[in-house]
Amino acid sequence: MTALLLVTWFLGSGAMNSYQAPLPSMFACLEAKALLQQEADNLKAAADADMAPRSIPGGGTITPVTRAPIPRLIAVCVSTPK
Repeated sequence: MTALLLVTWFLGSGAMNSYQAPLPSMFACLEAKALLQQEADNLKAAADADMAPRSIPGGGTITPVTRAPIPRLIAVCVSTPK
């Protein structure tokens, strides 16, 4: 049985990017989905780090007050007939 990975990234401001990838097995699809989820988690962690207070020369700190939209992931594996 083959599988199809359906992916949509929601990029903020209503923008999105969708695609699909055929894979040789459900196992391969689930592995690819897990890698995509790791990437989504890394993007969120980077956005969180960007919001951390920063030291400035001469003393003091700056704390960002706005955040860029964090991409959101929806990924689904579906089985397909051979």
